[in-house]
Amino acid sequence: LQLVLHHQAHAAADSIVASDLDAPESELTGTRDPFARSVAHMTGATLLLQRGDTARARMLLYWHEADPSPDQQMIFLWFAPVAYLELARIADAQHRKADAISNYRQVLQRYDYPAAATRPVIDEATRALARLYGLTGGRATSP
Repeated sequence: LQLVLHHQAHAAADSIVASDLDAPESELTGTRDPFARSVAHMTGATLLLQRGDTARARMLLYWHEADPSPDQQMIFLWFAPVAYLELARIADAQHRKADAISNYRQVLQRYDYPAAATRPVIDEATRALARLYGLTGGRATSP
């Protein structure tokens, strides 16, 4: 992440991918800090999306679905809604309606108890689902 601070976004994204996606399984288990790994994945995905690399960004955004150790599980669950939101936005932009719907629904399932901080995300996901389902104002729109 120091590369990001030094305005070397391309190198930072490639470094994050190399340190995680290209790493052997033995290096991904054990003492790796789950919070740092989550932040790195979200940062890496954002940097990859900025340069149009949706394929590798999507791979980084699925880290939270791994089979985490008990100490990693809670941290991964904290980051999951944000990862699903990014996955939904990507799918929506690529006109992959079923994937977008699935990911927006994941966001709403995880933010099922609205708080002030999560309200904008909930509103975005709700509006997107209404649009994807063809609903506006509670009524189906004509095709």
